[in-house]
Order: sequence, then C-alpha cells, then structure tokens
Amino acid sequence: MLDGRAGGGMPGRGVGSAGAAQLHPESTDRSVVPDEGAVTIAWHKVPYQEGGWADWKPDRKGHKEAYRQLLQPEGGDVFYVTGDRISPLPGWQEGAMMSAHYVAQQILGIMPLPVPEVVSVPDSVALTQGLS
Repeated sequence: MLDGRAGGGMPGRGVGSAGAAQLHPESTDRSVVPDEGAVTIAWHKVPYQEGGWADWKPDRKGHKEAYRQLLQPEGGDVFYVTGDRISPLPGWQEGAMMSAHYVAQQILGIMPLPVPEVVSVPDSVALTQGLS
C-alpha cells in the first residue's frame, strides 16, 4: 500500500484518478508532483486506519472552553499544542497543517499569544462525515 499504487495506476497517477485533481489541479503537473516522488494512499481501504478525531460540538460550552484552552500556549510561551484536533478542520491533514502554521506564527510573534475570549469550535461530525 505504501508503494504509491493505492490510488490506482502508476505511482503518483492515483492522485488525479482519485478525484484530487479537481481540488488540486497542480497535482497533475508532473513538474510539481513527479511520478517518482508522489505517493497516494487510499486510507479508507487500510485496516484500522479510520482513526479518531476530536468530536467537537460547537453548541457545548465545555467544548468551547476546552478548545480555547488547547489553543492557548502554556507556561507563558513554552508549551504549544498542535494538530488537526485543534484546527478548523479536525480529522483532516490540512487541519494539522493549519494548526502547525498557527503555532509557528505564535512562536514567531506574528500571531498574538493570547487567544480571543470567544473562539469558534468546529463541527467535527459535519467536517469529517458530512453530517450535521
């Protein structure tokens, strides 16, 4: 499965055939994603890889408090939490990248360390399963 063929076809070609090319047209440009360097994995076909994610409920006060707490650096500015679970897109790799970008901006002083009093909690079910 890790040989790049999980998406079907030649290594790297599975990106386009899996429908990702509609969202990311650059994935079909071999100068951007060369055949020899691309890997696709059909995670839904890999046993035990359905994984877990934070089951945030936007209407629950406790979830808003916990989400805000996770966004706030601890120990002044020495301990940060990052990952898809504390991003606008829990359950998605893009969410993990967004979270890392947010923390990097805090560390570099681009983003203020104090988190706003009111934060928006993502609807995990709607974002990962398309349900509300």
